[in-house]
Amino acid sequence: MVNVQFNESHLTVPRVTAQNRGMAGWLVKKEIAKNLAQANIILITASVCLLLASFFLLFSGQKEEAVVTEQDVQNYINSFN
Repeated sequence: MVNVQFNESHLTVPRVTAQNRGMAGWLVKKEIAKNLAQANIILITASVCLLLASFFLLFSGQKEEAVVTEQDVQNYINSFN
């Protein structure tokens, strides 16, 4: 075996800074979240809430069909004259 000796007293590991992590890093930088894990939980929760709100708005519209009469079409055409 090869004997390898390091001059350093401890091993240093490069850390990923919060500013390099997109929106999660932005949340940490603005002190909305304490760390990247908490920022990711906030982003996932916000995404799920927005998705649910989108589905609610998409499917809660009018249930009946809109009826367009000939008079409506004529009024629309005449509005450009």
